Amino acid sequence: MAVAGRPRTFNKDEALTKAMYVFWEKGYEGTTMADLINAIGMKAPSLYAAFGNKDSIFKEVVSNYMPIVVNGQLKVLNTTPNIALAVEGALQECLKLFSSNENPNTCLVI
Repeated sequence: MAVAGRPRTFNKDEALTKAMYVFWEKGYEGTTMADLINAIGMKAPSLYAAFGNKDSIFKEVVSNYMPIVVNGQLKVLNTTPNIALAVEGALQECLKLFSSNENPNTCLVI
């Protein structure tokens, strides 16, 4: 009979948000697993068990990030009947997002 391990005691969304800020600040290439371990506050074996390698963490971060970026734009595009106004509105949503004090002024995936 398999013995269950200890239950996870971390918040996955919180950990991914912390990882996102590291990738935002340092870029993918500049980010090390040590950076992620320090930012998230987990021991290396626990981080690897929960998320895998840096590629896996980045993919999860991007999966969480994309809806944040796209949802506002899609809402404008889907609710504005005039295409010129819809595109203008979508661009305005981008400006709001990337000029916010809550986020660094760059795109995570570019």
